[in-house]
Amino acid sequence: MTTKGIVLKFVEQINSQNVDGLCELMSEQHRFVDALGMVIQGREQMRKAWAGYFRMVPDYQISCA
Repeated sequence: MTTKGIVLKFVEQINSQNVDGLCELMSEQHRFVDALGMVIQGREQMRKAWAGYFRMVPDYQISCA
C-alpha cells in the first residue's frame, strides 16, 4: 500500500471510529506526539487513547479536501 493509501485508510478508520482498524495500521512502536508535546507510545496505549477520544468527541471527523 502506498503512503497516500495508508493515510486515506487511517482517515477512513477515524471517521468510522474503528479503533481496531486504526491499530491495525500502527506498528507496536507507534509514537504519537500531540500539539502540547504529550507522547503516547505503543499500539495498545494508542488503542486506549483513541477509544477515550471517541467517547469524549463522538462526532469527530476528518475531511480530506
